[in-house]
Amino acid sequence: MTDNITVPASDHVEPDEFDKASQAGWAWFTKFLLINIILCAIGLLFVGALTVWS
Repeated sequence: MTDNITVPASDHVEPDEFDKASQAGWAWFTKFLLINIILCAIGLLFVGALTVWS
């Protein structure tokens, strides 16, 4: 068997670009994750501060 596999030119697939809806969806999702991570970190710091303070 050969180690090289060639793909005929007719089977070449171009990568699809994100359309506007996909870009907007991913932008919203990453913003949502970032906000949740920041809020969780603030919450953990608050709980930690109350634990140390008490």
